[in-house]
Amino acid sequence: MDEFRDSIDIAASPETVFEYLTTNSGMTAWMGQYADLDPTPCGRFAVNIAGHSVRGEYLHVEHPNRMVIS
Repeated sequence: MDEFRDSIDIAASPETVFEYLTTNSGMTAWMGQYADLDPTPCGRFAVNIAGHSVRGEYLHVEHPNRMVIS
């Protein structure tokens, strides 16, 4: 499996950004049409972005500073 890493700078507090990346409503408001998120270790990460399904799981969740998703 290929590895993909990315990062961006966002002019918002870590708490605000974390909320967008860990809630269904936040994720769909930011960049998707569908989200089914369970932001706990081994929890599901399922989103549809621009017609593409992205599926994985949360590997590490450290509110509000870090998350690792497979």
